[in-house]
Amino acid sequence: MSATETSIEVDDKGVEVARNYAYILFGFIFITHFVARKKRNETTGVDQSHYEFQYRTTLFAWRSTIATVFVFFTGVAISNPNVPPVGLILVLYSGWLVAIWVAVRSIRGLYLCGARRPIKKPKSLWIWPE
Repeated sequence: MSATETSIEVDDKGVEVARNYAYILFGFIFITHFVARKKRNETTGVDQSHYEFQYRTTLFAWRSTIATVFVFFTGVAISNPNVPPVGLILVLYSGWLVAIWVAVRSIRGLYLCGARRPIKKPKSLWIWPE
C-alpha cells in the first residue's frame, strides 16, 4: 500500500464557524458577536451564511437580554411589596425562552456546519430556518 492510498485529508474549513457555535452554546455571545460581524463580510459561500446566521442570533440575544434585564430591574424598583411579582416572573420566563431559542439555533447551525451545508435564509429569525 502506498502513502497516497492511506493518506487522510483533513478539511479544516468550517472549524472557526463550528467554534463560534460552541462559544454561543457556552455563553460567550459577546465574543461570537464581534467575530461573526467581522467575518460575515470577509468570507463567501457556506461560511458567510453561517457567520450571518451567528451574527443575527447573537444580535437578537443581546437585545433580548438587555430588554429583559431593564424590565426586570424596573419592575423590582417600582414593585409593591404587598403584591406578588407575577409580571417579573413572566419576564424571567421570557429570558429562558430566548436562551432556549439561541441554543436550538446554535445546535442547528452546528449540525449544518458539520455537513458543510449553507443556511438558506441566514437573515431570518425563525428558530429552525430552512
